[in-house]
Amino acid sequence: MVEQTVMPGAYIYVCTRLQLRKTRLFSPSFYDRLLHMSLPQMVRAIGEDDRFRHEVYDRYRTPSDLIRLELALTAHLAREYRDVLEMTPGALHLLTSHYLHRWDIVNVMVVLRGKRHGLDPEKIAETLVPAGELDRAWLDRLIAADDLDRVVEELHGWSLYHQVRSCTCREMPRGEFARVEDRLYHQYYRDLLTIGSRGVPGGQVLTRYLRFEIDILNMRNLFRLRAGSPDPDIRSAMVQGGSIAIEEFVRIASIEDKETFFNEFAETDLLPLATRAMRKLRRDPGIGPEQVGEMLWSRWHEHRTTVHVVEVAVTELRLEEMDRLAALHRFSVLPVLSYLERKRVEIGNLRACVRGRQFGIPNERIARYLVV
Repeated sequence: MVEQTVMPGAYIYVCTRLQLRKTRLFSPSFYDRLLHMSLPQMVRAIGEDDRFRHEVYDRYRTPSDLIRLELALTAHLAREYRDVLEMTPGALHLLTSHYLHRWDIVNVMVVLRGKRHGLDPEKIAETLVPAGELDRAWLDRLIAADDLDRVVEELHGWSLYHQVRSCTCREMPRGEFARVEDRLYHQYYRDLLTIGSRGVPGGQVLTRYLRFEIDILNMRNLFRLRAGSPDPDIRSAMVQGGSIAIEEFVRIASIEDKETFFNEFAETDLLPLATRAMRKLRRDPGIGPEQVGEMLWSRWHEHRTTVHVVEVAVTELRLEEMDRLAALHRFSVLPVLSYLERKRVEIGNLRACVRGRQFGIPNERIARYLVV
């Protein structure tokens, strides 16, 4: 049993501070203005915001240096995450730190794949966000390692070390990196759900949200496996702990008939979720489950992943659910996590705007990739 004692005042202080920070995140109207700017104007507008000034404007004054801008945005996100983690006491710190372990997974997979393909160490370092258990010094040791065996050796002592031991310099089975990544996320969600069930204050609220997040993740993985593998192992790829049983996804995976496919999806919460996402995406409250089911079936029948803009809309709904729970439980871990996720989305939106402008992508198309 994990015991964490936190005075109610500590919860109120931290959650109130982060609610105020959340109000300073860029609004939809800011992105509208940003998309009507030139590339140098975009960089200047971002850097002139007090929150970004240190990393973007003061440090990188050349508006055309987008590599430096990427580094600045990454550094800003990592600093913000560390700052939030430092201000959270007791149970809030425990839950927040474990939630941020997902960044360890992202970073480790980037290093492993980079080493495997012989990428330049500086290129690998540019993409890392040291926000979890693996700090910058630890990540630097991974990057400096001579080969995969040394990378895995340097990970000894990491909480998820046992899930990466199969990565070696010897010839690995095809798809092993994907299987390692699946194992890491499976363990990550198991750990979070376990902590939530131990009576830690705020744990039950986090567990409720995680079940929702796992359902969305499993739906996306289901379409990904259908599109990319002739004989996918659905059961082992699905993450345990969601509201929808793994057996339901296994049944859907074997469907080749349109009516059966629609009926199976109608029995889950996924179809209403996708319907809400499409209504939001197209701003049309008249869109019904039949139209959405038809769209999903066409992607399924053609062995294609879900449409990216639909995934963006589903992400917006996921964030709205987190915001809703955070509003209901104002002094729990949810307001903290809600801010962290919205901050991640803000950085992603900025990158999409800048890179879209760099490559001359029309504003209408860039806007489809923004989560606002």
